[in-house]
Amino acid sequence: MNKLILNPVGQTELSVHHTDIYSYPNYKSLQTLTLAQKSGSWKVTAWAYERLWRKQSVSLLTLGKFHIEDELNLLESAVLSSQNPNPVICDLTCSTGLYGRTLLDKISTATVFFLDYSLQMLLEVNQRNLNKDRSVLVQGFCEDAIFQNSVLDAVVCGGSWNEITRTDETLARMFSALKPGGVVFWMGVLPAKSVVGRFLQFGAASSGGLHFDHSEKIEKAFKFAGFSEIEINSVHPVFTLTARKPK
Repeated sequence: MNKLILNPVGQTELSVHHTDIYSYPNYKSLQTLTLAQKSGSWKVTAWAYERLWRKQSVSLLTLGKFHIEDELNLLESAVLSSQNPNPVICDLTCSTGLYGRTLLDKISTATVFFLDYSLQMLLEVNQRNLNKDRSVLVQGFCEDAIFQNSVLDAVVCGGSWNEITRTDETLARMFSALKPGGVVFWMGVLPAKSVVGRFLQFGAASSGGLHFDHSEKIEKAFKFAGFSEIEINSVHPVFTLTARKPK
């Protein structure tokens, strides 16, 4: 399965706890990591990310107006809209794999590729209760040519829009990897409206390398990559986006 979907060029394999991790080294990208991106490779971050932050984050950011259950329901609906009974999915910049694991549980015929440059995050994914027959762990950067063309039914990404620095290249890669009619589901954070929120985001941008884009800029980026049927909804400051590769 992996040989048909993953690009063999530049690929190496790591064996960790009886699980293969397909690795695509990119030393140039490693040299230009922001602080926020670097922190993802720390063992303590991988351990704490979902346990202490991820599942509570959207509720905290929206002051209780939007919850993780709402987010995961939207995720499932978006992937099911691909109308493939056996969907092949990429959990892009997966961190601890919340999206991918949810889809494995909800869709019994799905196959999920967990993609992240952080080996520590992938090791954390591997320690979870995964169906190993329907899971593939991939170490690499989202802007790299890791997948063959037209092999994915869905690309999902939760919370990483604000960390990705090469968004245009990433969207172009995912567009190529999707089958015609394939869908994307994305979650991220818009610019804050309050003075305190803007101050905090300014600090995160200047010190951590994060970016907070308006919905118009996000939609423009997806259109430029070729996506259609782009729909952005927000419970401020959290946004969700669905889009489709034209058939």
